[in-house]
Amino acid sequence: MSALGVLIFVSEHCFGQRNLRPNDRVAPLPAQAAQERWQEFFNSRQAENYFFEFELIHLPRKSESTSYKGFLLGKYFDGNYHTRLILSDEKSNEDFLMIYSEDGAHKVYKFDKESNTSKLLEKNEWTNPFIKELISSPFDVFMPYKSWESLYSGSGRIGQAVYFFTLKSPSEDLPNVKIALSREFNHPVQSEFFKNNIVEKTVSLSSVKKIGSYWIMKDVEIKDNLSKDKDKMKVVAVNLESFLNKKLFTPDSLGNDIEKPLLERID
Repeated sequence: MSALGVLIFVSEHCFGQRNLRPNDRVAPLPAQAAQERWQEFFNSRQAENYFFEFELIHLPRKSESTSYKGFLLGKYFDGNYHTRLILSDEKSNEDFLMIYSEDGAHKVYKFDKESNTSKLLEKNEWTNPFIKELISSPFDVFMPYKSWESLYSGSGRIGQAVYFFTLKSPSEDLPNVKIALSREFNHPVQSEFFKNNIVEKTVSLSSVKKIGSYWIMKDVEIKDNLSKDKDKMKVVAVNLESFLNKKLFTPDSLGNDIEKPLLERID
């Protein structure tokens, strides 16, 4: 399931509005209701074929900002979600392939310019930034933690009523995650990544937009809680209709140019 810290896509039924009570106390969920909430979120699915164009601005706390252009494309086949991310500026061009498997056998590949081949990354490399100075990483995009065991950990507000779920990492190489799901729509509002009870990074969904029968992520902020640096990602164009060839989602395809389909600009 592809996402940048939060789901890129959630099906229309997941945004079916529940009872809206903007100013009331957020009552805790009974155990069964909490389990059903998480299961609904876990069962949400992205579009099986998509192509995004996005802009990413890196905002260091103590220096000037840097802008990047990116493409994010995905396809579901052979029982797995395949996500390819290409990110570039005047100095850098990086190409990644992330494969999300519901059995937990996830894989991440990166194109290595020196060897002109694709490299399979170890788990401890999943949290490395796409480009050295950035905060965003493969771990934020393909959300391996969605398949981890979840524990309901209370209710509260982050601009809206939310329910919190904590996901314990099965590996010392990866952080634990605390995710806040909206009470009204059950979509992820915020995700926190922490080790030794220290929140190292926070990903916040700023806005979404409906395209066809899907709601897509439009604006996301990724904050390094230690340095206070930020990445801001904005989706500017999308195509959910054009058929994407499976060959775009193989390790051997990395480093090669891709043909961009006709994209719909979004406000």
